[in-house]
Amino acid sequence: MPVAATGCSNAAVRIDDTDFVTASLQRASFARPGKLFTANAALMAHEVGRLKPDKHRQIIGAVVALLEGRAP
Repeated sequence: MPVAATGCSNAAVRIDDTDFVTASLQRASFARPGKLFTANAALMAHEVGRLKPDKHRQIIGAVVALLEGRAP
Protein backbone atom coordinates (compact mmCIF):
# COMPACT_ATOMS: atom_id res chain seq x y z
CA MET A 1 0.00 0.00 0.00
CA PRO A 2 1.41 3.39 -0.91
CA VAL A 3 2.51 5.75 1.82
CA ALA A 4 2.18 9.48 1.18
CA ALA A 5 3.69 12.39 3.07
CA THR A 6 0.40 14.32 3.05
CA GLY A 7 -3.15 13.29 3.90
CA CYS A 8 -5.08 12.62 0.72
CA SER A 9 -8.54 11.55 1.84
CA ASN A 10 -10.65 10.76 4.87
CA ALA A 11 -9.61 7.11 4.47
CA ALA A 12 -5.90 7.92 4.81
CA VAL A 13 -4.37 6.50 7.99
CA ARG A 14 -1.67 8.63 9.62
CA ILE A 15 1.62 6.85 10.39
CA ASP A 16 4.10 8.37 12.85
CA ASP A 17 7.46 7.23 14.21
CA THR A 18 5.69 5.86 17.29
CA ASP A 19 3.73 3.42 15.06
CA PHE A 20 6.84 1.36 14.24
CA VAL A 21 8.33 -1.64 16.04
CA THR A 22 11.50 -1.31 13.95
CA ALA A 23 12.76 1.62 11.83
CA SER A 24 11.05 4.99 11.54
CA LEU A 25 9.98 7.73 9.15
CA GLN A 26 11.58 11.13 8.77
CA ARG A 27 8.13 12.74 8.98
CA ALA A 28 4.52 11.77 9.55
CA SER A 29 3.01 10.00 6.53
CA PHE A 30 -0.28 8.42 5.51
CA ALA A 31 -1.24 4.93 4.33
CA ARG A 32 -3.75 5.31 1.50
CA PRO A 33 -6.17 2.34 1.47
CA GLY A 34 -7.67 3.40 -1.87
CA LYS A 35 -4.30 3.05 -3.63
CA LEU A 36 -3.79 -0.72 -3.43
CA PHE A 37 -1.40 -2.72 -5.58
CA THR A 38 -0.03 -6.24 -5.62
CA ALA A 39 3.62 -7.18 -5.62
CA ASN A 40 5.36 -10.51 -5.82
CA ALA A 41 7.45 -11.29 -2.73
CA ALA A 42 10.41 -11.97 -5.03
CA LEU A 43 10.44 -8.24 -5.92
CA MET A 44 11.13 -7.25 -2.30
CA ALA A 45 14.82 -6.66 -1.67
CA HIS A 46 14.59 -6.36 2.13
CA GLU A 47 12.37 -5.16 4.94
CA VAL A 48 12.97 -1.54 5.95
CA GLY A 49 10.60 -1.39 8.92
CA ARG A 50 7.73 -3.04 10.71
CA LEU A 51 4.52 -1.44 11.97
CA LYS A 52 3.13 -2.17 15.41
CA PRO A 53 0.26 -4.69 15.30
CA ASP A 54 -2.38 -2.11 16.32
CA LYS A 55 -1.45 0.26 13.47
CA HIS A 56 -1.31 -2.64 11.01
CA ARG A 57 -4.84 -3.70 12.05
CA GLN A 58 -6.05 -0.11 11.70
CA ILE A 59 -4.79 0.07 8.12
CA ILE A 60 -6.25 -3.34 7.24
CA GLY A 61 -9.56 -2.21 8.76
CA ALA A 62 -9.52 0.91 6.58
CA VAL A 63 -8.99 -1.24 3.47
CA VAL A 64 -11.83 -3.60 4.45
CA ALA A 65 -14.15 -0.63 5.17
CA LEU A 66 -13.36 0.83 1.76
CA LEU A 67 -14.05 -2.48 -0.01
CA GLU A 68 -17.31 -2.94 1.88
CA GLY A 69 -18.42 0.59 1.01
CA ARG A 70 -18.38 1.76 4.64
CA ALA A 71 -17.06 5.11 5.78
CA PRO A 72 -13.56 4.92 7.28
